[in-house]
Amino acid sequence: MGTQVMIWTIEIEDTETRSRVGIWEYEREPQPIRTRISMHAIAPAFPQKIQDCLNYELVCRWISNEWPKKPHTLLLETRLRKLMDFVFNFDARIEIAFP
Repeated sequence: MGTQVMIWTIEIEDTETRSRVGIWEYEREPQPIRTRISMHAIAPAFPQKIQDCLNYELVCRWISNEWPKKPHTLLLETRLRKLMDFVFNFDARIEIAFP
């Protein structure tokens, strides 16, 4: 039973943070941004310990704490790409993610 795996879907919804992003001058100041991300990971079907699970708290913390520290970025798409880079690098079991 412990070697069976399944595809888990983790949804992080309506996480609010602040970010300096946009092409207009007034967007150089931090502004509220709400994020939603869906992650699909292959992990044990019957997790026995927390290490068997996808620790999505790390992603929530990155969105809330690290994004606001980033310098101004012209395009939101660039900022989202950085989020995707973080998501795919924090746990190798993640196969698919999308904002």
